[in-house]
Amino acid sequence: MWRLRRLKKSVKTELDENTFDPRHPAFNEVWGALVFLHYLQTEPETCFDNHAKKYLRRDKINYLEQKFPRANYQSTAEWAEAITTEILSGLQPAKPQFEPPPELGFRADEVEQALREWRTDRQVKGSIVYSRELLEYELKETERLNAMIIKQTRHCAELKAWEEAEEAPRRT
Repeated sequence: MWRLRRLKKSVKTELDENTFDPRHPAFNEVWGALVFLHYLQTEPETCFDNHAKKYLRRDKINYLEQKFPRANYQSTAEWAEAITTEILSGLQPAKPQFEPPPELGFRADEVEQALREWRTDRQVKGSIVYSRELLEYELKETERLNAMIIKQTRHCAELKAWEEAEEAPRRT
């Protein structure tokens, strides 16, 4: 039973870990951006070198480096503030990379909402596809451990019945 609980915790931990890995499809970009902002505020000098690859996708890092080159700012605080403002104001995970043509009659907010929904759906599907092997392992191990528990429970019940059968003649 202890192994069964440990297995469930292990699988949950591994699935949660994928949420914080920028290389994984299940990566949660909002959480990554928030953690990166924390480091940007506490360690502005070394933030990009030490933390960007851990908390941002490569395309976001390139975007920020191109839009906010460090050489364009007089102080690190000014540069960090510009990046913070950009992340908080518009660098959302599903921000469209294009403007819809006005002649098609699409509204930008509808397109952005559709892209958010599509990206969320893709994130969930990617998480399931990449986690399938882990979940199949969990299922097999759960079945194996449950069978062991049932076997041990039956054995204990048989021992108890045997002990009671042995004691019955002595009582009479």
